[in-house]
Parts: sequence; C-alpha cells; structure tokens
Amino acid sequence: MLIAFEGVDGSGKTTQVALLVERLRAEGHAALGVSFPRYGDAIFGGLIKRFLRGELGEVGSVDPQLVALLFAGDRGAEAPRLRQALCEDQVVVCDRYFYSNLAYQGAKLEPNEVADFARWLRKLEFGHFAVPAPDCSIYLDVHQDERQERLVERVKTNAVSNGAVPDDIHEMDMSLQAKVEQAFRSHAEIEDDLVRIDSHQLGARLTPEEVHERVMRVLTARGLIPAPAATSAWV
Repeated sequence: MLIAFEGVDGSGKTTQVALLVERLRAEGHAALGVSFPRYGDAIFGGLIKRFLRGELGEVGSVDPQLVALLFAGDRGAEAPRLRQALCEDQVVVCDRYFYSNLAYQGAKLEPNEVADFARWLRKLEFGHFAVPAPDCSIYLDVHQDERQERLVERVKTNAVSNGAVPDDIHEMDMSLQAKVEQAFRSHAEIEDDLVRIDSHQLGARLTPEEVHERVMRVLTARGLIPAPAATSAWV
C-alpha cells in the first residue's frame, strides 16, 4: 500500500509522514517513509536544486513541462525501490508525490491548459516511468497564516530538511503558493483518490496529533488499514 501526503510548502507533510510511519510500526506494520524530491540524488536531485535556487531561470520562465519532467524523473528513478517495498508488503508513506507535481506546475498554466497537462503528466509518471500509483493521496489544507508562520520560522532558523533548498523559488513566491493551494483544492473536489484534510476546526488550529487522527480516520474509512484495537497506545 502506498499513501502520499500532498500540500503547499509549510503544510506539515513531513510531520504527518513521521507520525503515520511511527503509528503503523507501533501497530505491527512494516512501513517505509520516503521524501520527494530526493535532493541528494546526483542526477535529478542536483537539477531540481538548481531550478529551485533560480539558476535555471525565474519561477515563471522555465517551461512547466520541463520542470514536471524533472520531478517525475526523480520519482521514476526511485520507482524500483518503491515497487520492491510494496512487494514486501511494506506500507510506503511519501512526502510529496504526483499531485504536488500537478498542482505546482499546473498552477503556472492557463486554466484551459490544465486538463491536457494533467493527462500528459499521468501518462508520464504512471506510464512511462511506471511509478506505483498511490492507494490514497492526502492533501493537507493549512490556512495561509499558519503556513506563512511556518515558512518564516523555517527561514529564521534555517530549518530545512532532507537537503532542501533554503531559498526555494517555489516557496518564496506567495502568489504561486496561493495558486497552488487553489489547484490542490480543485483537484480534491473532483478526484476520488485525493482527500482534503483541513487543519482547522471551528476556527481553531488542530495540533499535529489531531490532524494525524483525521488521517487515520480517512485511511480506516477507505479500508486501507484496520481500525485500531481498543488496547492501542494511540487510542
């Protein structure tokens, strides 16, 4: 089983991946956490870092299909390891996957171009690169003020993980981030395999643990994982 967490920068994907992997292992499941893009990869990772540093051009000046090809190729290079883990009955939990590529690059296109781009990208990732399709993709919808606070704090503390780029041109472009948010929401409305989870309830922010419980309810309701036993330490 493959589960992907999607969302804009600062939405808490890395935290939710860690919480889910920990939960699954505590309940006796073999679980593997994977983060995309793989910044340490010498081929795709290196080019992606150059793009995100702005070395290949401004954020809106590089053809979105070329950028999408880089991110898709990075997943394609990792696909054999993902398939092996799935064959071993591990639960693979990914920080970013197909819908991040679609939302970020599609947000740079005209609205009438997105449907064709989405069809092309599906063929590229799941056809040409034979990347395993997720059983469920979860979009973490974090309100703008919370996301901006996290990004500001990240810049202040230089708290980037997995070799990520500190001055990411995607991350720094607030106008693009807003368009990406809307793209995610639009896709979640029409795609059954992309589930939106709101980080707020009745105007109050949910803790990471509360968001995690919402994730668990989604996965349980879809029959992807069994309901936790009453004796579970997570109940």
